[in-house]
Amino acid sequence: MKIKNLTYSGAMMLLLAVSACRDNTVLAPGVPTLAKPEVSDIENFQATVSGSISKMGSADITQHGFILATSKDDKKIDDKAIKKGTISRTTPPPIPFTETLGSLAPGTEYFVWAYASTAEGDAFSEAVSFKTEEAFSPGLTTNSADNITHNAARLKGTLTSKGTYPITEYGLVWATSANPATSVTTKYSVKNNVTNFPTAFNTTVSNLSPNTTYNFRAYVISNGVTTYGANTTFKTTAINPPAIATGNADNITVSSARLGGTLTTAGTVAITERGVVWSTSANPTTTHGKASISGNVTTFPNNYTVNATGLTLNTTYNYRAYVISNGVTTYGENKTFKTSEQFAPAIRTDDGPKVGENVATAWGTLTAKGSHPISEYGLCWNTSANPTTSHTKKSYSGDVTTFPKQFDAFMENLNPGTTYHYRAYVIMNGTTTYGENKSFTTGVAEPRVTTGDIFSISGRGTVMTGTVNSQGSFPITEIGIVYGPTNNPTTSNTKLSKSGSGVTFPHNYDFVVQGFGGTGAVYFRAYVISNGKTYYGTSKIARAQAPGLSTGTHSLSGSTYTLRGSITSAGTHAIREYGIVWSSTSNTPTTSHNKLSVTATPSVPLNFTRTITISTIGSCRSVTYRAYAITTDGTTHYASTTGSFGTGGCVN
Repeated sequence: MKIKNLTYSGAMMLLLAVSACRDNTVLAPGVPTLAKPEVSDIENFQATVSGSISKMGSADITQHGFILATSKDDKKIDDKAIKKGTISRTTPPPIPFTETLGSLAPGTEYFVWAYASTAEGDAFSEAVSFKTEEAFSPGLTTNSADNITHNAARLKGTLTSKGTYPITEYGLVWATSANPATSVTTKYSVKNNVTNFPTAFNTTVSNLSPNTTYNFRAYVISNGVTTYGANTTFKTTAINPPAIATGNADNITVSSARLGGTLTTAGTVAITERGVVWSTSANPTTTHGKASISGNVTTFPNNYTVNATGLTLNTTYNYRAYVISNGVTTYGENKTFKTSEQFAPAIRTDDGPKVGENVATAWGTLTAKGSHPISEYGLCWNTSANPTTSHTKKSYSGDVTTFPKQFDAFMENLNPGTTYHYRAYVIMNGTTTYGENKSFTTGVAEPRVTTGDIFSISGRGTVMTGTVNSQGSFPITEIGIVYGPTNNPTTSNTKLSKSGSGVTFPHNYDFVVQGFGGTGAVYFRAYVISNGKTYYGTSKIARAQAPGLSTGTHSLSGSTYTLRGSITSAGTHAIREYGIVWSSTSNTPTTSHNKLSVTATPSVPLNFTRTITISTIGSCRSVTYRAYAITTDGTTHYASTTGSFGTGGCVN
């Protein structure tokens, strides 16, 4: 290559450029030269880098240091660059500088450049690469299990060496399946760092199932990574029940016996209950009759006895000892015994109780002694047949030695009109014997009712009266009067009634009766209803009362006669019509002849007149007249007296 007309300064620039090309670095004019860095002491998280400024440039160095990146293309001076400070251009090279690089990632390749900055520009060394050491987990061993029982064992592990990162947790996990992980709930953990190695650790696990194979392994967590030791197994021991034998039966009575058992050896688990069971069938269990003793037993052999009660006399029973351990029941051999025979005292329920309305007295008799002392005797009663001592009773305590022995019971607060059953009883040796069932019915006190008098009240009618003298055994629900055309009327005839609730005694009452007809006989009597039954007073007879009538005088004025009459008293029924009846052909005129009437209900007493002309009667007539009244029951009543007059005008 030919170079023409090259000046001195140009030649110098060309020389520098050629020199820079030889160092593979392009240098700006006056920029310093840097040597390729060296990296030493490389570990997981740090390394030491050394650099050097081999030539100074034409200006002061404003900053120098290192650039660290994980990519060769990421060479730039920024906030992440390592800055070592300024250097004067008068400082003689070489100028070395170093830095310890921290917070590196394990197993990672890094690139490092040395740099120097001046006013003329930035200068960079050649890049050098290095790789940090790989991370590794702590050393861990699963050791064997010991202290193994039916439900527990001690598990062990050892941390043998430190890993790259601090330990955050370690422990043991176990399960019935192989290779249990920390996700299981059955684990032992320690959340702590470990700095001394080897470090052994263990835990005793409980609530295991007997006779079962378990898997377990140690684990350690470092930098979020869980490392496990080898899977190891152990097997819990089986549970052995305590040994038991059935003992003898003694102190046998008609209803009880003393039964024994013996615990000969202990089992794996503590004893919670022991005892004896019995039944009339062979090989009874704890679902049958039993007597038990609670608590553990530590000394063997252990003899014990229990009492069997509530047995039936003269009966063969099977029995055997039992023991409960760890919820499992173990039985001894089956044995038998027979209860004693007994005979009960002889007892009789006597006839002839004395019975009242709500009390009674009854008797019973003990006629012969039984095989055991008597503890209680008496009588019991109820409204149902064959009462027992669970019902109402009169009791006597203590034994009886003289026979026959009669006793009584006064029964009170009984219901009237009620049938009661009663019987004598005796208790001997816990057994109750009864006499025959007998019964009686309590009396009923009837209410007393009296039929009163009958009288008339002007303008109202006939008043019938009655009196309730006493209530009787039951409340009175209704009181009243009955009447009818025949003797001894009942509530099926006509009745007038009211409620009997709340009345006191004696209680007088009355009813106004209207509407029984004519002057014929009417029978009436008072009544009450109690407990659904009707009670009557004496039947009495009554007649309807006619109004009082009288016939007055007459007078003539011109051709008109004035006839007079009077209503002197009211009768049983109200008057709806009254007046004068007359006849020229009959001495006892009625309404079928001629009448001079008023249709109204008069106020009594009343004097009244009616008029009639001679032309109406006719001349030369002899007239008879009398007062009359018709009452609301349709009966026509006449005055007992009559008046008479002649019209005159007769021709001889």
